[in-house]
Amino acid sequence: MRCYSYMAADKKVTTSERVALNAAGAATRRKWRGLAFIAGLIWMPLVAMAQNSGPLPMPTYGWNMGNTLEPPSGPGSWGPLPTQAMLDAVAHAGFNTVRIPCAWNSNADPTTYTIKATYMAQVKQMVDWCLARNMYVMINDHWDGGWLENSFSKGYDATIDARMKSYWTQIATEFKGYDNHLLFAAANEPGASTQAQTTVLLTYYETFIQAVRATGGNNTNRWLVLQAPSTSIDYACSWMTTLPADPTPGRLAVEVHDYTPPEFAILTSDASWGKMFYFWGAAYHSTDLTSRNATWGEEASADAEYQKMTDQFVNKGIPVIVGEFRAPERTGNGYPDLGTAGDYKLANASVTYWDYYTCKSAIDHGLSPIVWDTPMNMFDSNTGAELKPAVVAAVTGGNPLPVPVPDAPTGVTATGGKAQVALTWTAAQGHVVSYNVYRSTVAGGEGATAVAQNVTATSYTDTGLADGTNYYYTIASVNASGTSSQSAEVSALTSGTPTTPVITAQPSPVGAATGSSVTFGVTATGAVSYQWLKDGVAIAGATSASYTISSIQASDVGAYTVAITGSVGTATSTAANLTLAPAVTNKLAGISTRAYVGQGDDIMVAGFAIKGTQPKTILIRASGPALAPQLPAGTVTLPDPMIQLFDLANPQSPVMIAQNDNWDSSASAGIVAAAARVGEFPWTAGSKDAALLVTLKPGLYTVQVSDNGTDSGVALVEVYDADPTPTASSIVDVSTRAYVKSGLQKEVVGFVVSGGASQRVLVRAAGPALAQYISGTLPDPSFDLYQIVGSIPTLIGQDDNWPSDQTYRDAFTATGEFPFADGSKDAALITTLKPGLYTSEATDASGGEGIAIVEVYEYP
Repeated sequence: MRCYSYMAADKKVTTSERVALNAAGAATRRKWRGLAFIAGLIWMPLVAMAQNSGPLPMPTYGWNMGNTLEPPSGPGSWGPLPTQAMLDAVAHAGFNTVRIPCAWNSNADPTTYTIKATYMAQVKQMVDWCLARNMYVMINDHWDGGWLENSFSKGYDATIDARMKSYWTQIATEFKGYDNHLLFAAANEPGASTQAQTTVLLTYYETFIQAVRATGGNNTNRWLVLQAPSTSIDYACSWMTTLPADPTPGRLAVEVHDYTPPEFAILTSDASWGKMFYFWGAAYHSTDLTSRNATWGEEASADAEYQKMTDQFVNKGIPVIVGEFRAPERTGNGYPDLGTAGDYKLANASVTYWDYYTCKSAIDHGLSPIVWDTPMNMFDSNTGAELKPAVVAAVTGGNPLPVPVPDAPTGVTATGGKAQVALTWTAAQGHVVSYNVYRSTVAGGEGATAVAQNVTATSYTDTGLADGTNYYYTIASVNASGTSSQSAEVSALTSGTPTTPVITAQPSPVGAATGSSVTFGVTATGAVSYQWLKDGVAIAGATSASYTISSIQASDVGAYTVAITGSVGTATSTAANLTLAPAVTNKLAGISTRAYVGQGDDIMVAGFAIKGTQPKTILIRASGPALAPQLPAGTVTLPDPMIQLFDLANPQSPVMIAQNDNWDSSASAGIVAAAARVGEFPWTAGSKDAALLVTLKPGLYTVQVSDNGTDSGVALVEVYDADPTPTASSIVDVSTRAYVKSGLQKEVVGFVVSGGASQRVLVRAAGPALAQYISGTLPDPSFDLYQIVGSIPTLIGQDDNWPSDQTYRDAFTATGEFPFADGSKDAALITTLKPGLYTSEATDASGGEGIAIVEVYEYP
């Protein structure tokens, strides 16, 4: 319920302060606290030690029922009891565990310690409702009037020990038939604060354990949860070095609570020992209300505290539950310095970040966090409606609220000087990274283009201005979430005599290709403002000394001028004409692959993509007999290659659209002309090589090359752009699958980059990445990339194992290709190539053999 004792490790709090804090917190904390709990993490470290238990859950999230069954004045007196509709909503939100705080002592005979049957029935009903929704349940003895929690100052008390035995014997007997979806927690926040008091606490825990186990049934191996002294991490690590004896090994867990730092996670008003923190987490710190930023206990501290529990317990097979955590939302009028604007929004976003980070850090360290809730807080107790969806998301695997966009600055002043204006302002509310400064020479004309950005101070001097001129300014605040609205406008008059603008450098005419970028510029003295015009018409937003067109289109052709206004008068530049120049087109103009061709999965498969808007003429050749004279004597070439061309418009159902066995049985005249046009070597009439000359629309295609009989050998497959004149389509991606061996049975892929400028390409050799689709893949592909000048190859790049970094992952995504696993032995290279002829030779780095795919892609 209340957990303040963890302050002892980092903040020295006196006993009187702790008592006062407990008293003040008791009433207020019940109104707002909420918890999220990762039930499955409890189980995982001890699976090997579990006895006679069923399957255990994977780690998810859980929720705390809060102060509904535990008021000493009776269940429901501190708020409505949960309904089944509410528990439906809890389960639907992603929680799989419910912690139910109970008050057994408050609902028992003070002499006989007999628990009231009506109260036992109420608890049982809640347990049953939760279990019916496939959730785990943990019941405890909560604050319960403090009969146990507040007893440790007087040492061991036999009466308390007797109550512990009696209550848990009755509880365990009632639930002995329930399986391990139900956990028992001995207490809540036992107030032991010394080692001697911890010894007393462990004595009571021994009574608890023996009482539960003695009832038999499923209680012999039920999970039992022991609360650390004061549920403090530091006390747990210092004094719980051993746990009480348990007849059933491996069934004890430890519970701590976390409200660190208490100035943020507990206080709702300033205390004598400390003032409230409103802002937690460096990214959520306020720029203006810095006195309320957390100064300790932030992310690194949370990680360090949880690491202690990991080392002390989790790594030794003892699960740890962070039984409560939750920071209070800053609502109402109790925070006069917070207001209702930017800092208010930032403070409540920071609350969700604290909830999120505390939950996430606990999970990352193998702990199981539990978030606290009270009636009508996170959920409507009657209908189940989510009342705090941002909190629910933060503690069920979602994200916290982002840092809000800050408010606009206030208190802006402007003071004119010689050719300058000095600006100052008050820091904006919220988290501000920098400021933008906007300027105009007319009131209200600042626009959206800043004259200064990334200003980190609350002052700025605007220099280089015209003398004797009025300037108008607004300021906006900026952070990672966006830019605020602009501040109220201020103005200032620069000193000196007004001047007439004089152009010292006129804009120059430009000729550029469609889609390229061009910038016009002008230099002038005495300039106050600029306005660019096209064919005499003002261009909206073009109000600086330069004007850029990022992607030229035909509609941009025209005459560009700039009107420059000074303190006195206006000067207009000469016209600079923009004309279109012929575009330079870079493309992959052709590919060829030489490799071993076998049978079955060992045939050669070449894939390519046509991108654009028009059909394209493609020449496809498969050389076997014609290849033999070009290879060393004795090389076995494929005797009778056959081509099959497939359209992959539906990749799940490829459609064969053309095939050829012997080329001169096809349209041989067109094939001869196309081969000559792309510069390929001629074939002998009547050879058993294969070829197709086809016109294809943009799309994906594959070419399968195999022997028309049952033979194998080395073959060369070629795919060329054979259009007689350029079109609006091009070959953009090429790939070949073949069986790779060493020597002349390497996979050699050739390709051409055409055009007038360099082209960036992605080259890949996939082996292990194919194993999920086919067997017998190349285990460790590598490739060498050569540029061919004349007949001389020059090595310009190579790769064995791809870098496994984000640049390459992005390239795979951009080209639409399947990913490589990090650390795999596939190969990849991103490089920029000048127009020319290239080959990529793929083999196995370790001397192996198998099927591989070599791919070449245009990568913009």
